[in-house]
Amino acid sequence: MRMSSDILKLSMITGILRITVILISMLLLSSCLEKEIYRWSDDWVTTMNNDGTSLKYIYRDAWQPYYVTDFTDNLNEKVVCLIDDGVVSMNPDGSAPVLIIPDIDHIYEVSWDRTMLLLGYDEDIYIARVDGTELLNITNTPNTAENYASFSADASKVVYTQIITKPQTQPLNALILYDIETGKGVSLFSERFSTGLSIMNKRMVNDLIFFEKAYTDGISKSGVYCYDLSNESISMVYQGKTVSSLVSNYCDKLYFPDNDLHSIIELDIPSLNTTEIFHYTDEYYSQYPTLSLSPTGVDLLVTFKYNYILNLNTLDYCQLTGFRSSASFNRIGTKIICLYSRSFPE
Repeated sequence: MRMSSDILKLSMITGILRITVILISMLLLSSCLEKEIYRWSDDWVTTMNNDGTSLKYIYRDAWQPYYVTDFTDNLNEKVVCLIDDGVVSMNPDGSAPVLIIPDIDHIYEVSWDRTMLLLGYDEDIYIARVDGTELLNITNTPNTAENYASFSADASKVVYTQIITKPQTQPLNALILYDIETGKGVSLFSERFSTGLSIMNKRMVNDLIFFEKAYTDGISKSGVYCYDLSNESISMVYQGKTVSSLVSNYCDKLYFPDNDLHSIIELDIPSLNTTEIFHYTDEYYSQYPTLSLSPTGVDLLVTFKYNYILNLNTLDYCQLTGFRSSASFNRIGTKIICLYSRSFPE
């Protein structure tokens, strides 16, 4: 009798537990049905105020967005960005998208005055007006690869890297300066390196061309170098292994991240002295920071896992939460355009 009573109690407890599990499952299912189910979308082109407010999703499945000049109304701006088919132009709210340049796979940058595009396709470099007209292949070299292109301040010149690979020889990396008016390019210097060399991010300020040299042998000095057009000399101005972006006010300052120190560095161009002005994070993240300078030269946008707006006068900053990338300012510095990972109902 005692054993039968214990079995009965155990059965009752088991039954109660089963009912409890079923009720909890029903409540959870009901809660899920009352809410919309979300998943992460592809990247959205997003606009917002420079303090992170008034966030608006304007276009899906696009990359490398920029505000540019609207040639039909100079008081307003257009937005250009990259899609699978090429470069598309649209109104700032995402309406009336038009494919203006097909078969482009990279937007390197927009000129400082927002009137010219610097583009890449199939390892060649192109320039065009921001409305898609006057498209020109400035390299047209099927046997070499060109990349890491950058405009001069007045968009009259383009500086880029040329990589020449031939059988049985070490790759030749060359720094090329192209004059848009004459249509001619000149090699400023070249270097062979057996274990890997990249001549990457560039910025031209008057007669000085700043660029990153990245070696992979662990011995040679990677960092920011300067080529002086006035005397055809090269000098290292900052040693650092991973410098992922170079921006300038095209006057007296250059800014770049040192990704080993997790810091933003300011270089005073006249003296070539450097100062650490901002420590962005100690958290590991696979994406290296990119920088964008406001047209006023006062605010620096640091795009990492988050966006930081750094006031260069006071060194005060604010953090914009949420993942954003490919961020830049409009022409008066009041708006930011970027990519934003958005969730939406299935």
